[in-house]
Amino acid sequence: MEIREAAGLIRCPEVDGARADWCDLGCGVGIFTLALAELLEPGSAIYAVDRDRRALALLPKLHHGVSIRAVEADFTQGYALPAVSGVLMANSLHFAEDQRGMLRMARTAQARLLIVEYETSAANAFCPYPIGYARLCDELAEAGYATARRIGVRSSRFGGMMYAAWADVSPP
Repeated sequence: MEIREAAGLIRCPEVDGARADWCDLGCGVGIFTLALAELLEPGSAIYAVDRDRRALALLPKLHHGVSIRAVEADFTQGYALPAVSGVLMANSLHFAEDQRGMLRMARTAQARLLIVEYETSAANAFCPYPIGYARLCDELAEAGYATARRIGVRSSRFGGMMYAAWADVSPP
């Protein structure tokens, strides 16, 4: 996926043009980190968290005027989130066995959450704990989020569909 495509998938009014600090949990090589940076106002910051030091080394320190701070950590083993405006989990929640726990942990940092996942319930080596949109909504409600909505869908190069969702603890 190209950065432009990733930005189109996660674009929503709450993010587009906002000056805010975010945390990207399980950022990998940073496609969605960079996409988020392109949507945020310059001067914002993103904490890019991943356990892969080599992937983190590929991230620029600045993209479109947004500071990117690489953090080497395995968020699935517990991670003390910095104070941020929102949390992005793009293709990372499916690596957490305790997904509700991860959603609660993300909620401790801030009330806003962006999630990108595959619309499937079939596990495989690359998606061990799949979480389709309907189940995500159930898990978000159990984790204390009041609002959840799908903000984008697109086909995946691996087959099937991907979706992006926005969640907030505040009622609509």
